Amino acid sequence: MLLITGGTGTRPVGGPGSPATRCGFEVLDSEILRKMSPRIVLSALSGPGFDALEVAWRLVELGYRGSYRIIADALPHPAMVRDEIAAAVPELEVRLSCAPQPGAGSI
Repeated sequence: MLLITGGTGTRPVGGPGSPATRCGFEVLDSEILRKMSPRIVLSALSGPGFDALEVAWRLVELGYRGSYRIIADALPHPAMVRDEIAAAVPELEVRLSCAPQPGAGSI
């Protein structure tokens, strides 16, 4: 798994030998994708210097054709956000996971 974040550089998440690597959006390139060959790429909906649509476009531009997972705080219409990103990059399998709406499930 490749975790896209703000900043620069790459490093294992959870220590050496971890199956996940953190990569700054600014340095995401074809060499990193080739070396990692990630089955899943994960990012926040937005972060320092990037948003999920920019990440998706970059992934497609670099030849990635796998699963792209996006995490976000609570959103009023998460399906709309997911659909917009998925429509822009049909080459990727886009999924969006959101925190529950405040008060969801409360009586």
